[in-house]
Amino acid sequence: MEAADDVTFVTDFGFNGRHAYYYVALEKGYYKDAGINVKIKQEPGAVYYVNDWLQAPLTVTDWAHRPTPSQFLDTAYRTGAQWNASHWSNATFDRLMSELDATLDAGKRKAIARQIELLMTDAVPAIIPVFNDAPRAMRSNVQGVVADPSNFVDLSRAYFSS
Repeated sequence: MEAADDVTFVTDFGFNGRHAYYYVALEKGYYKDAGINVKIKQEPGAVYYVNDWLQAPLTVTDWAHRPTPSQFLDTAYRTGAQWNASHWSNATFDRLMSELDATLDAGKRKAIARQIELLMTDAVPAIIPVFNDAPRAMRSNVQGVVADPSNFVDLSRAYFSS
């Protein structure tokens, strides 16, 4: 086995939170098995999001759901986007995103999205280890609460039935 690479993840949350799988992988030795020495630097959110999130070489961040792919992809990966933490820049991706945003036909959007998917699979400097489900439990007599693509709870039309 070759000498291991040293990697530090910078994150905003502790062991029992939404980044627990990184700690579990560390505890179980998965990183060492892959030849990587991992250290996790945990910071309060007020420090992480101001000092490290967009500057550190490797950060761990979760993203809330978005109603459309464009709202996520344009924000996280388009050249110069405010939340492009990886500072990734790809002219083909930017062009495809502009096409996706301007296209209304569902079949054409699907074909463009497929091109974006293939490009990102090969080129994006991101690791997406999990997709979080967002189940919402409620009593059977609660009505008018609908699932929101952003996972926000809108109670403006909620009511109790008898």
